[in-house]
Amino acid sequence: MFNLVDKYSKTVRKIIRQKTGGANPDLEQEIFFRLWQKQEQYVDQGKERAWVCIVATNICRDYFKSKFVVHACKHVDMPRDVTDERQNPEIKFTQNERQKIILAAVNSLPRKMRQVIVLHEFEYMPLDDIAKRLNVPVGTVKSRLFSARKILAQRLCFLKPNEL
Repeated sequence: MFNLVDKYSKTVRKIIRQKTGGANPDLEQEIFFRLWQKQEQYVDQGKERAWVCIVATNICRDYFKSKFVVHACKHVDMPRDVTDERQNPEIKFTQNERQKIILAAVNSLPRKMRQVIVLHEFEYMPLDDIAKRLNVPVGTVKSRLFSARKILAQRLCFLKPNEL
């Protein structure tokens, strides 16, 4: 397994960046875990790199279908244009790209901050409930939420304020 990680870590990271718009260590770990699980089923025909690429691509696709991403995308406020968006592919493309950028920024947060921001902003969970769920004081939740928002504001400052 370590041989796969050493050989293909750059390739997997590149695929993740192409498919999700940024680095995602959790997704990278998921890919290598799945490769490890399925390595006995792999038939060596000299196409190991192609197999790794296919697995990585499929897991990235599954990631965007996951409950978290679908739920997060539903709650991101989108700027509405007077024209019908279904008929304007440029607007639809721009919105999809903006969603990818925002989700990539959220995913790039440290795990503890990401947990708090997802629970509070995407799942609308009150701070008290988050504290109970994570087994930390409410003050810690508030601190992590503040820090996460500050980092996201810095990373997403190039977006127009009304697009956040």
